[in-house]
Amino acid sequence: MPQIPSWYDVVAEQFSQANGRRAYKVTPLVPHLTSAEIAAYRDAAPTEIEGRRWTVIWHYTQQPQKLPVARKLGLSWQFVHNTVTKYNARGPESLMDVRRGRELRSKRLLNAEQEQELRALIDSSPKRLSNEQLADWFEAQIGKRPDATTLWMYRRGGSHSHKGRRAD
Repeated sequence: MPQIPSWYDVVAEQFSQANGRRAYKVTPLVPHLTSAEIAAYRDAAPTEIEGRRWTVIWHYTQQPQKLPVARKLGLSWQFVHNTVTKYNARGPESLMDVRRGRELRSKRLLNAEQEQELRALIDSSPKRLSNEQLADWFEAQIGKRPDATTLWMYRRGGSHSHKGRRAD
């Protein structure tokens, strides 16, 4: 171009600093708490997830941009976005772990007697029982057919619970 327009330098500078990307949208943090109060909540968090959420909010008060905070903490952008959005909408209560204080109870498909019956059935069978035969037995005992993974766990001697097959 023989004659460079005056606006060209401004636009070229903006693109070179942002590497061709638009600037990040900054969501202001609602001042529910001061930075010191946020740090105190972060340090006193009773669970790991609450501590992580308070850490996100504390870093966001220092640098109110979601992507840099996510990169600094090694978290996803979506987690930072959700945490900031919930904090802005509902305040500090939104960062509490809703599972706090509740123990995860195991919910077994079979009680102890039924598990013994199943083990006896599997051990006494001359041939390996098919998944169809096991599923029929389960349906007769508990009224529903388990999936193939559950059958596999019971076949190998484990039991089925929400804690998983390694809970025993």
